[in-house]
Amino acid sequence: MEKQEENYKVPNLEKGIAILEYLSLRPGGETLQDIKADLDISQTTAYRILNTLVRLGYLLYNEETKRYKLSRKLLTLGFRSLNEHNLLETVLPRLRDLRDLVEETACFGVLGSKKGFL
Repeated sequence: MEKQEENYKVPNLEKGIAILEYLSLRPGGETLQDIKADLDISQTTAYRILNTLVRLGYLLYNEETKRYKLSRKLLTLGFRSLNEHNLLETVLPRLRDLRDLVEETACFGVLGSKKGFL
């Protein structure tokens, strides 16, 4: 079974995901040199993966600091996965518990950058 699993590996995809996970722990971003050294990836491979992720909008690149960092596109992608579960169904039992505890109306809302939704 292990031999078969090896046949289906995509090494550059694994490296790309490793870069995303690495950058998720560094809100200030990192340089190409730090990324390649810390993840033990060749400079060429790291550069190609980073530029692809920037082009696709998953990373931001700051010309002044020469640092790469995560964009909000990954957050958007994560929120889309929540469509599997109805968020209101998840929150409603807790809202009822809160309502009963404080004996007041409890509301659920989502706060965006410019608007709030109830």
